[in-house]
Amino acid sequence: MYFTSWKFALGVFSRQLRVISKGVTMPLVRLVHKGVRFPTPTRLEKIKGIIKEIVAGALTCPDSGGELVPKEVEVEVKVSELGDSLHERYAVMFYIDANDFPSRKENLQSRSNAIAVKISTIPEFHGMSGFVWVRLFPAAFTDFAQTAQYAKLLEQFEQRRTKNRKIKRKDNTSLRAGSPMYFYCVGCGAEMTVPENYTARASSHCDACGELKKLGLLK
Repeated sequence: MYFTSWKFALGVFSRQLRVISKGVTMPLVRLVHKGVRFPTPTRLEKIKGIIKEIVAGALTCPDSGGELVPKEVEVEVKVSELGDSLHERYAVMFYIDANDFPSRKENLQSRSNAIAVKISTIPEFHGMSGFVWVRLFPAAFTDFAQTAQYAKLLEQFEQRRTKNRKIKRKDNTSLRAGSPMYFYCVGCGAEMTVPENYTARASSHCDACGELKKLGLLK
């Protein structure tokens, strides 16, 4: 019963996480400008779309999770404040924050150059002083909606651990030849068996606790 319940809960959690993740945009482009005039709100949205295409094309990378499409890029626009230290030197400033991936970092300057060249050709920015600053950093995101599933998985973990405390542990040295070898999950104490002639030791965690460990819920 416990095996089925944790598998079901984890499946529901994984599906919800995929849905939640679609609502989280990264990279984030912050366009800070000094008096750039956008003809209409429609034109501004068009420019945002162009910027998304440029940034996604330049920063996409083959690392797992590093592939980008335009809709995954967020663009914010704000007018530069007088107290901004770069206000006097530049008319447009593009700050781009993105997740740090090895292959993205390898040629980051070239990627930044490509973004700057293409953005500078947008009519509203053409001939203006400006810069593109791409900043990579590790990031983690947890939506409050995930915590209910975390709590459910941890509740089931406690149920397994309580149940498994009643298991009488076997001494492998006292078993008959040909008997399976017994090991116990370091998380919940679940019994795990491997053939007597096993070549690799059983995992330190059962499947359920292994998944919790991947989620960072078990040490």
